[in-house]
Amino acid sequence: MMDYNASGYADYESRCIKQMEVLAKLVDDTNPKAVLEKMRLSICILSMMACMRISLIDAVLPQRGREVTAHFSPSRRGPVLQQLASTSRPGQ
Repeated sequence: MMDYNASGYADYESRCIKQMEVLAKLVDDTNPKAVLEKMRLSICILSMMACMRISLIDAVLPQRGREVTAHFSPSRRGPVLQQLASTSRPGQ
């Protein structure tokens, strides 16, 4: 059985490879529309790579970033505790 994160990574990887193939076809095109499309594809590819990285590093809920694991990170405890304290006082 495949681990949730491994399947999430595989999804992002296959999407990323497809976008790279499309970008490879446009590399030599200098048409203004093609240049904009290359920029858009580059941003999409980098975004997918960031999601791939998160799915490997952040084992809990990779699609939602660090929302869960921030509670366990020493560098994030301060802001998380402040947020929890502000939401736990309903009268303010």
